[in-house]
Amino acid sequence: MAGVKIADRLDLYATLGLNRSSREMEVKRAYKKSALSNHPDKNKGTETEFLYIGFAYHVLSNAKLRAIYDANEVEFSTSRQSLVDEFNSEKALEIFDAFFGTANPFAALSDGVNGLFDAEEKARQPKPAPQISLPLICTLEDLYNGVKKSASVSKQRLDNEGKIVDYTKTYIIQVESQWISGTKLRYVKEPDDVSGDVVFTVEVERHKTFTVSGFDLKLTHPTPLYNALTGVTIPLEMPDGRTVHVSVEEVIDDKMTKTLTGEGMLNKATSLRGDVIV
Repeated sequence: MAGVKIADRLDLYATLGLNRSSREMEVKRAYKKSALSNHPDKNKGTETEFLYIGFAYHVLSNAKLRAIYDANEVEFSTSRQSLVDEFNSEKALEIFDAFFGTANPFAALSDGVNGLFDAEEKARQPKPAPQISLPLICTLEDLYNGVKKSASVSKQRLDNEGKIVDYTKTYIIQVESQWISGTKLRYVKEPDDVSGDVVFTVEVERHKTFTVSGFDLKLTHPTPLYNALTGVTIPLEMPDGRTVHVSVEEVIDDKMTKTLTGEGMLNKATSLRGDVIV
């Protein structure tokens, strides 16, 4: 080991199979894998490679040293000459022991050590955020015509450096004719999102003319006695903007209904519309 010089090889990221955007936990995982595979007590392990791996982890796991290395890796060995010169096999083994809780590479493979490592990673992950609950206001016209609505929601996610950043996500929502007040729409968050799922609760506004019953539209039309006896034509303004005329020629009583077939809400399952019942 005495003939090995750290300064001969200073590509620390390549040593651990990483790049400059690698996060702290990725550095730890890379060291775990490389140090176990190249420990000198194992058949394929070499002292030289183990020394390089230890030094790479020593620098990249220290935020201050990593920043200096990132600023100018070529001059790093000069600016930190004492650090380079003093790093030896004993220091590499100390790092291994501190990391795994044992100097024995075979004991370090135990489930207990791996469990502690995984538990640390899990503890560092952001806790699941509560869902974001928002209303989705719909009119009868929206449901009848099957429009698309958009909703922009302020959210947060992790960037490439593991920092939480704000962003806005816009949801394009296809309105369905069968929705009623209380219908819930859940949009599952993306993997890097830390602000939780988004749940929209539909609120259907009361219509001035119609009520909805299944896929039928119903309304009550008050008729003066004269028209009830002589007949009447009732103009209906439909939710799609059309005006439909309902002609009644017979005598009208309070139990009488008129049905306009196929003018109600669209049933996507059958591709047919319900009726309008007057």
